[in-house]
Amino acid sequence: ITMRVEWGGQQLTGAVTGHLTGAVVIRDFHARFDSGLIRQLLPLYIGGRVIASFSEIAIASGQPLSIDGEILWQNAVWTAAAGDVPLGDYQLRLSSDHNRVKGRVNTLSGALIVAGDIVAAESNYEIDLDLSGPAARNPELANALQLLAVPSPTGFDMVVQGRF
Repeated sequence: ITMRVEWGGQQLTGAVTGHLTGAVVIRDFHARFDSGLIRQLLPLYIGGRVIASFSEIAIASGQPLSIDGEILWQNAVWTAAAGDVPLGDYQLRLSSDHNRVKGRVNTLSGALIVAGDIVAAESNYEIDLDLSGPAARNPELANALQLLAVPSPTGFDMVVQGRF
């Protein structure tokens, strides 16, 4: 199935193939949407634009077989009661090997410097990020970050493990 969806500023394109084995492969997947859409699914007070681009995503039995692509978060902001806190532009580069998804987070620009890794294997995940920069000293953002991260000399260390 070849799909192309445009709704306002949201765009989604790609080709989906289903195999007799039950595997689903999505090729040439591209998506563009306002990150406020994420607020409809998760209680995250964020803004900005998300652009996803993947050459391939293959899934079987709910587990990733392969993935190759990236997610960009542009003009990211944290929406605080006192006003938006500009964060920056970020890249999450995703790849896979042996049914394990690996991700590398990099800051392209901005006041919150984020760097680290994400790993998902079987039903487990681990997020290990360092957060620093001027935005990490914003009192309201710092209070929010402390829900998931531990203060460090340069900002915050976020290490989260779990199952999905």
